[in-house]
Amino acid sequence: MARRRRSITLRHPPSHKIAKAEADHTDEIVTGGEILFDAYESKDARRLLLMDGPSVLGHVVWTEMQEKLRVGLGEHALHHLADEGLMPKRMVPMMAHLLFGAFTQGALQIATSNDPHSASKQARAAYKRLAQGLLTKS
Repeated sequence: MARRRRSITLRHPPSHKIAKAEADHTDEIVTGGEILFDAYESKDARRLLLMDGPSVLGHVVWTEMQEKLRVGLGEHALHHLADEGLMPKRMVPMMAHLLFGAFTQGALQIATSNDPHSASKQARAAYKRLAQGLLTKS
């Protein structure tokens, strides 16, 4: 006589799994930010992408061009958080916009700083802290 297997669905994953998911997904968001900061590291790239781009193309077209970065990196990582139950799925698109806005402001601070190296270190640390803050239970 075969035993029937029962399926049990946990509403909240065990705490050790949550901690690992949080670390992995924070790393994913931080690494994505680091890659973008690296891409904007050159003075010419910052000027072209962050200063001249929006004024020449207009805000709407420039934002549409940035959409792939926001969706490709931000939403992808944030969906992992939502899949783990760490944030509501409905918040993912807006949160991706806000994270990308924070990144853009950090990159602008670097671009206009008298000491871009120091500003870059500060922006990267602040972005990491912001990403970690996403995982704070409310």
